[in-house]
Amino acid sequence: MMTPLLLLAACHYRAETQVELERLATENAAQEVRLAELEGEVDQLRGEVTQLAVHQQPSPVPSTNSRYCRREGEVFLYTLGTVEGTPSTLSDSLQSAIRIAPHKNVDAEIDGVRVSGIRRNSLFASCGIKNGDIIHSINGVTLHERTECAGAVGSVPESYGSCFFAPWLQLINGELEEFDIKLTRRNRPGEFQVRAVAESKEAEE
Repeated sequence: MMTPLLLLAACHYRAETQVELERLATENAAQEVRLAELEGEVDQLRGEVTQLAVHQQPSPVPSTNSRYCRREGEVFLYTLGTVEGTPSTLSDSLQSAIRIAPHKNVDAEIDGVRVSGIRRNSLFASCGIKNGDIIHSINGVTLHERTECAGAVGSVPESYGSCFFAPWLQLINGELEEFDIKLTRRNRPGEFQVRAVAESKEAEE
């Protein structure tokens, strides 16, 4: 049987325990509220990030590497003298800077060459050629046959590229002032021109 003193102590302990439990419950409730607030802030930030990802415009970047060419509208101006080498080394250099393969249309007919593996700092990248382009003709010469073109140097095995490389070599050597390129890019037909220009005095300075 509990004495009055022990009973009083037990009641006091119980009261303190109840107070502590209520304090902990209050703190827990406050933490849950704060956690909910933080989760709401995180969701809001995620929404803002998603919105930015959808609507933010990419930072402007040059459409081409201007090491060899600069673009003016639909014309790429090649600066004479920026590509150097002998005819043989130039041919090897050009062929190693890009891969070409015959492309077949929906009727399974070869209608040009598809380009890939373009080196970032190559003449082709500088003058507007992009990976995935389907080149149908250059300088008025179609690329759907294995044709030996005047000005071609070296061999282009297993490709229809003799007439692809010849105009570039002639342009570099100053034998050709300009040529047109007809192509399909992302299922859209297009055309642009590559033209040789003398190095400007400003560039020399």
